[in-house]
Amino acid sequence: MSADALYAVLLRRESDATLSPEGWAVYSEIRREFPTAYVDLAQIGFCCPVPDDDPGHHRLKADALAAMWRTYRAAGVRVLVVSGRVDEDRDIERYAQALAGTPLTTFRTPPSGDLAHIAQDVRERLSQVVTD
Repeated sequence: MSADALYAVLLRRESDATLSPEGWAVYSEIRREFPTAYVDLAQIGFCCPVPDDDPGHHRLKADALAAMWRTYRAAGVRVLVVSGRVDEDRDIERYAQALAGTPLTTFRTPPSGDLAHIAQDVRERLSQVVTD
């Protein structure tokens, strides 16, 4: 992967079921080939009280994600895997903006937990930005 190529993946589900195992599984696959970090949106959003106008705490999580991504990039990370409950398109856009121009691909994760196709898709997308 070229030194300036960056890529982010958002694994999302529109239910309260956790995505931590799925996010970790995709991260574990991708990190074998690329400098990768993983962020679980649920873990960076524990904060009370929750504002009435942002019940999912997406503003807080997006701000935290932006700071983490800057730090990860400075440490040499090129790929970011993010997982969490994201129901609304406006919240996806909020996370995309937090990543400061880094291409973001979103995947709705299947209830079955079958992630092989997601990891393969990410690897294929990443291979398009790899330089020899």
